Amino acid sequence: MSTRRTVMIESGAVLVLGAIGLWGGLHSYLGMDARMQSSMLKPGIYVSVLSAGLMLTALIYGYLGVRAAVPRRVEAPAGAAGELGEAAGQESWAGGIVLVVFGLVALYAFLISLVGYLPATLFFLLAQFRVLGVRSWPVNVALTIAATAMLYVVFIYYGGLEFPHGGLLD
Repeated sequence: MSTRRTVMIESGAVLVLGAIGLWGGLHSYLGMDARMQSSMLKPGIYVSVLSAGLMLTALIYGYLGVRAAVPRRVEAPAGAAGELGEAAGQESWAGGIVLVVFGLVALYAFLISLVGYLPATLFFLLAQFRVLGVRSWPVNVALTIAATAMLYVVFIYYGGLEFPHGGLLD
């Protein structure tokens, strides 16, 4: 799969997820009691703003990625046929990464209702960082803990959202 096509698929997928979040956030906000709509930190507005930011990021990523994906001809140096095969295998795997990421997101959505926010987020981020290329376990664990703490502060503490605690542990 070409780099340009991979970038288009990735940015399109993120754009669709952002649009779904924007629709959900606006639907939630407009469905509230008018007295509740005065606060800008209510989940509907908060989710809408984050989703719009996600959509903008997807558009910028897509534009820059397609612009940078200049078609080029790769010629193998003498005696390097194995290296060219590895590079071609890595490029074809890039499309598979998108599928793995979607699979992890689906698993995360399932696990959050089963075991709750904190364990599901820790597992999800460990797996995501691993898929996205973080190979050092200490770095992966540090990033996971930092990201989970940041998400907790933003969504639960600052945003006032309440996530499921999980039915498995009840």
